[in-house]
Amino acid sequence: YMEQMYGAVFDGQIIKKGEYQIIRFYIEVLSGDDELLKQAVTFLHEILFSPCIEGEGFSEEIFNVEKSMLNDIIAERINDKNEYSRLKCIEHMCKDEPFGIYADGYMEDLGGIDRVSLYKHYKSIISDAPIEFIITGDTDRSLCESLIIESFGQLSSENQIKYIDGINYNPKEKSVIVENMEVGQGKICI
Repeated sequence: YMEQMYGAVFDGQIIKKGEYQIIRFYIEVLSGDDELLKQAVTFLHEILFSPCIEGEGFSEEIFNVEKSMLNDIIAERINDKNEYSRLKCIEHMCKDEPFGIYADGYMEDLGGIDRVSLYKHYKSIISDAPIEFIITGDTDRSLCESLIIESFGQLSSENQIKYIDGINYNPKEKSVIVENMEVGQGKICI
């Protein structure tokens, strides 16, 4: 479908910004083509609201592939020592806060996830989470707004922004965490 849209690019990812976990979907299309823009917005709506479902949950085959890929991503974390030390520092420093949780989660949590419970969680996110649209390029603003309202208009009242109160963390003592590994170069993260 991306090739039919002149080589459009689509992807999704999970990122963390402070206390927030953000699920980001994006699509890039040729700028200045109103029909492509309409196809892109329609495609995003379909991705979000018409996932591949079997019975009461996500497709078992797709779920298993994605779960296996997530397992590999989590297992590979340790191979980038700079990023691993940074993530471990944040995990220990913010161990009692949402900020200290990895965006991709933990290996031990994967066993408790099944395709039905994940679909239920997905439905709650889709109905409750704030959604933000960013459109850049040579486009008509009023056309963009009308396409979003036409496709996603039902979100206007349900997906209100919710704020999390700031967390003040004042450690009473120093903390030193040491992990020993067979490496050619040590890393320190402060």
